[in-house]
Formats: sequence, structure tokens, C-alpha cells
Amino acid sequence: MSVIEITMFSAGNGDCFLVECAGESEARVLIDGGFAKTFSGSAFERLRAISDAGNSIDLLICTHIDSDHIGGLIELLRRNESASNANVIEVRQVWHNSLRSLAEEKAMDGMPQADNELLQSIRQSGYRTPQTADRSEISAMQGSSLSNLIEQGGYTWNDGRGANPIVAPFAHLLNTDCQLTVLTPTRLGLDGLLDVWIKALRKVGYSGSISDNAMLADAFEFMCSFDKMQLQSEEIVGKRAQDGDLADVYTPDSSVTNRSSISFILEYAGTKCLFLGDAWAEELVSSLESSGNSNTQIVFDVIKLSHHGSLHNTSPELLNLIDSPRFLVSTDGQKHDHPAFEVLKAIVDRPADFERSIFFNYETDGSTRLRAYRSKSGAAFSVHVDKDVKVRIQANV
Repeated sequence: MSVIEITMFSAGNGDCFLVECAGESEARVLIDGGFAKTFSGSAFERLRAISDAGNSIDLLICTHIDSDHIGGLIELLRRNESASNANVIEVRQVWHNSLRSLAEEKAMDGMPQADNELLQSIRQSGYRTPQTADRSEISAMQGSSLSNLIEQGGYTWNDGRGANPIVAPFAHLLNTDCQLTVLTPTRLGLDGLLDVWIKALRKVGYSGSISDNAMLADAFEFMCSFDKMQLQSEEIVGKRAQDGDLADVYTPDSSVTNRSSISFILEYAGTKCLFLGDAWAEELVSSLESSGNSNTQIVFDVIKLSHHGSLHNTSPELLNLIDSPRFLVSTDGQKHDHPAFEVLKAIVDRPADFERSIFFNYETDGSTRLRAYRSKSGAAFSVHVDKDVKVRIQANV
């Protein structure tokens, strides 16, 4: 019997998922790492248990550069030290779109002192830290970028040495039973992130060339993790009607870092799981429709909602294309009113011939309100809250 078990670890307002596929062939995929403290608890313990049993992570995915996704992966690779002599767990390959993946190789003909000092200052600032960070979290955010840790550790990176980006459309076989189909980002989305970052770097005074340089790689990741690079306003949260419908209040995401998010379908032994990272709804719709799914709704075995159930990443049009008996919502609700109740309500209001289970790893305003809500269509649903959610799915073949 083939089985998929998905663990949604408690990661504050971030994401950290472990997918374990067991059957005739096995596969393990780690998706994001939350903040650094995520790897001081159950996530770290689970990875050590997998390693102690003689197994590995087949694929580690950093969906995009934001500290609530990337911080824990920094901590994991720091503890791990290298691909050849892993202290925590063997990681067979990594997906991460970094500066190396996006910028052309250019020679650095000496760096002006002012540019050197600017990059050193950005490097010292590190990744954006959560407001509730303790001392260990702050120290874990500083230092080398994820891209430099991947390179220094000698990991297989984006099917090579990191020079090529993970960009849709792209299909990747982990083994004969497990395939990943990348839906986003588009090349346009990645180029947009690079352009905005270069403008931000010029604005603070950098005048040199853009290349695969360690300090530039750090600056790219550190600056992109800050709110000022997100370009997303959440002001609509305070203006919408208390019980409004999603169609009335939905506004598209404009965050360039979210647009660069890796989203994908994971298929294993006939089972289909949809992991949406923080991707834009419009680009997900376009990708799904270009795959020939414009006229038929796709029912996945599980769907991880984009951007923690944000009002800006699940559109009515996207919900017309996808559904599932299981939805995963990863957030503690401490930022931007995630998840939006309008999104949760729109999911369960749709007619369905199956019961939907909505899984949360924290009790939030959205989960509390949903528990007391009755679907407009009468469709059955249930609300589940657990610190480290585990969803077990028997494969279809």
C-alpha cells in the first residue's frame, strides 16, 4: 500500500512542510523552513529520526526569499555543514532561485571601497527577523545567505550548481512513482524580482556590476526578505465588510517576492497534492489553464493555500479551477489578518459531493469563525487545529 504523509510544522506566521511518500518507492520532500526556531523543535527531531533510520531528504525546496520561509532552512544547512558529511540529514538536492540563478556571470574588476562597505553593511543586517524573535533567532538570521550555504556545502542545486532557475513549466521525476510539476514562477516574475532588487540596491548607493559574488548574493536575499521589498498593502483588511464575500473584496497580490514563489503539483502513485507557496492567483490560473484544465475543475487530494490564506492570493477564479477534501492553512494569524475569513468561507460555500477538512496549525480568528459557520450550499466541512498537523493519504493505486 502506498501512502503520503504530510506534516505541517508549527512555524509562526511561516511555512514548513514535510512530505513523506512510502510504498514500492519512497520519496521525502521538505518545503520551506519557517523561521530559525522551527528547527529547534519537532521539525529538527523528525529530520533526525529520518536520518537515524538511514533515510534522506530527496528534495529541499525554498519556495521564495522571505524570512518566514527561508530562515529555518538557513538554520538547517548551518547545522548540517555539508552534503557529503551531513550532521543532521542527507539532502540529495535543493531548489532555490538565488542571484546565481537569475543574474548573468560578470567579472568583478575590483570593487570600489564605497560599494564594498555598503554590501558589508547589508550583510551584517541579515534577514528580517520576526517581531517576537529571541536572541537565538536574531543570531540565526545573520551571516551567510542560503545560496552561499548551499554552495559551500556542495549540494546539488537546481539540478546542477545553481546557475539555472527553477521556472515554469517544468516537470521533475524524483523516482518512478513521484513527479513534481512546477506551476510558478514564470521567467517574467523572476526577472521582475531581479529588476526591483537592482533598483533598490542602486537607490541605497551601489554603483557596481551585478554578478555571482558572495556579498551580492547575501545582499539579494537579505534585502528581498524585508517588507520594503514586498510592495504589498494589506490596508484593505481594515476596510472590508465583516461578512463580505471574496468576490467583493479580493485584490491581487503585488509582492514581487511572492510572485517569484515556486508552486507545484506533487504526484505520487496516483495521488495529487497542490503546494502553492505564496504564489499569485492569476499566474496559477494561467498555468493551470495552459495545462489544459480551463474547462474542468481539478480535485486534488490536498491543497496548501497560497500565502497563509491571504485575501490577495486565492481568487474566485482560482477556486473555480481547484478543489480538495483537504486544505492546509499554515500561520499563527499574527500578521496581516491571515487567514482571511472570506477565503475560508468561499472554499466551504461551494457545493461538493465530499466533506472538506480544513487543517490549521494554530487557532486563529479565521479558524474560530469557520468552526461556527454553516456553508451556504450545505456542503459538509470540518475544522482541525493541531500544533504539528499530520495528514495521511492512501495513494490511489
